[in-house]
Amino acid sequence: MDDESSRDVIYVESQTYAEYPDRPIVKLFERLIGNDTEQNTILTKTQIMNILHKEFDVDVEKVNLLEVDISINIIMTYLKDWPEWDKFEKEIMNLESQKYTEEIKNIIEVNYLALKKYLQSKLDIVKLLLPIYLKELPRKEKIEQNVENKNLDDEKIVMEVCATKAQLNNLILRHPKCNNHIFNWEEPKNEKCLILTTRAALHWGGINITAKLEWSSSEMLIFKYENRHISKFTLVNKKLPVQPNRIEHATQLQMKCKNQNKVNITKESMLNKILQYSKTKNSSWCSIFQILCDDLKMLTTDMPSNIDLPVEFRKHLSKYSYVRYMYKEVTESIAENGENYDLQLEEMVTPTCYLNIDLHKTKNQKESVRFECDLCKMEFKGEEIKNLIDQHFTMYHTVEPDWQCVNCNTQISGIELAHMNWDHKCPLNHEKVLLALLK
Repeated sequence: MDDESSRDVIYVESQTYAEYPDRPIVKLFERLIGNDTEQNTILTKTQIMNILHKEFDVDVEKVNLLEVDISINIIMTYLKDWPEWDKFEKEIMNLESQKYTEEIKNIIEVNYLALKKYLQSKLDIVKLLLPIYLKELPRKEKIEQNVENKNLDDEKIVMEVCATKAQLNNLILRHPKCNNHIFNWEEPKNEKCLILTTRAALHWGGINITAKLEWSSSEMLIFKYENRHISKFTLVNKKLPVQPNRIEHATQLQMKCKNQNKVNITKESMLNKILQYSKTKNSSWCSIFQILCDDLKMLTTDMPSNIDLPVEFRKHLSKYSYVRYMYKEVTESIAENGENYDLQLEEMVTPTCYLNIDLHKTKNQKESVRFECDLCKMEFKGEEIKNLIDQHFTMYHTVEPDWQCVNCNTQISGIELAHMNWDHKCPLNHEKVLLALLK
């Protein structure tokens, strides 16, 4: 799976029914209850192989590697695109609001059989066509081997690393050691705790805020604000003249409507609802909604005045990406020719936010606000949510290297960027302005 897919992997803490110990699809359904099902159906490669083995009796250790890779891609693609996700989600939410546990189990069982049949039909096509392709494979490989002037240096090498963010910050040794090791195996020491304002915390990468607010006597407004910052990691040798890619991002709001059960509301009514909760007597919720109000005023300037629900909005928060370099100094003797290397892990981030809005008919009028940290796989809710957010960052997050704008090279701390919601304005280049005026 590519970098972006792996960053969308979900790990949701939940209970599982004891009678389903070997049905990973059922466990997936349970984990997704209460979440945006359509958006969160991407699994790790290991989890997909487990589904192939236990649900479809595919022995991945004995099957041709090509068939395994194709089968994994089939499950990954069609699991996400199963056309019944929206129906399943609405049925579950209606039953969950009324606490019908047995009915939920029945719905899971029915959809489990339907999804399994759907995926099996796709895998059957692979089994039918694969033998024909395998007959042609040796000939194709031979042709590829005879291609002249093939430059192997142009091939990209992908390395998968499992590490905490603190470990990742100190993973790469700046120079190879005498045994040619470039990885730092020592745990980071004396890491500074990350102390953030509530505003900066809500803008941190991987942080999501979900609110269920009373819209009418029978409807709840489901409002989800997600900070899905897309990161790309590259191991670079700073001795070489490599420059970060300066791609300019469109910062207009992009809209994606879901074509079912359309309900129309006005942008003004939605903003007024959030504003109403920013003035509530509950001090913990009040501060959160005040920040959301400020954000939405800026983010929704180009939003249509009338909105068809359910809808998802996406917006790049900055015109340019940010980059930073992480490494660990070598205190021991370095390898021969080690001075020819200055190895650093380049992280480039594209700050992006998603706004999901929907209306649900429900008898359960209980309002709630939930804070999720995707990085730590933790969530908080309740009356003391603000204090819990503050404690979480102090206990589980540490200060990280500063960021640098790829356009103007200005260095800015993550705390400062988060406080301004990653909307850094590059200073004017006076020489370019002068030339433009002269023209």
